[in-house]
Amino acid sequence: YKLSKKQIIMDTCPLCDIKNQKYRIIEENEHAIASIIKWPLKEGHTMIIPKRHVKQLSDLEDKELKSTINLMDKIKLKISRLYSDSPAIHINSGANSTQEHVHIHVLPSKGSLRHLFSQYENVPFREDISDEEKSIIAEKIRNVKN
Repeated sequence: YKLSKKQIIMDTCPLCDIKNQKYRIIEENEHAIASIIKWPLKEGHTMIIPKRHVKQLSDLEDKELKSTINLMDKIKLKISRLYSDSPAIHINSGANSTQEHVHIHVLPSKGSLRHLFSQYENVPFREDISDEEKSIIAEKIRNVKN
């Protein structure tokens, strides 16, 4: 017999398969699962995964998006209380994602996003740019077609 495209995706997507790995699941709701990541960067590194296989956050229906964000907020609070850190949140979708299933990383972090980027992306911690440069960058982004 022939498998549908949806069945093939569900059978091959490692994030869709997390529902079968109960030992990794922290909590879930109607539309999302919070799970320990397969290769955590540090203790407490979790992922929030929509139950429906979608590539982009914008592909989620409103109720799925709300449910996913609500679960992220709950896990963020738990991580914050457990590790006395303010968790960093990162949404993975599209070209920079290792999976074709949108997911949100919640990672205990002692530094801000600015600290992380300045350290690992080799960019200045703070670099003031002129209002003219800000205007040019804003215009570039505005001119990108959706």
